[in-house]
Amino acid sequence: MADRRHFSFARGAHFYVGAPLARLISQLALGVLLDRFPRLRLVGGGVTRRADFRLRWLGELRVVAE
Repeated sequence: MADRRHFSFARGAHFYVGAPLARLISQLALGVLLDRFPRLRLVGGGVTRRADFRLRWLGELRVVAE
């Protein structure tokens, strides 16, 4: 199984103090989105990622509401 730990909100002295609120808002937003569009599906490759020397982030997330 893949290691699912990540450093999105940093660690130690550099920890983002708003991390718990950001996680809560993300969970609520995704819940509302899936409630409104229960048949939401990825299209084709679906996910592309962007990366530079500092950050990795989502480049594109293609979906369709069937």
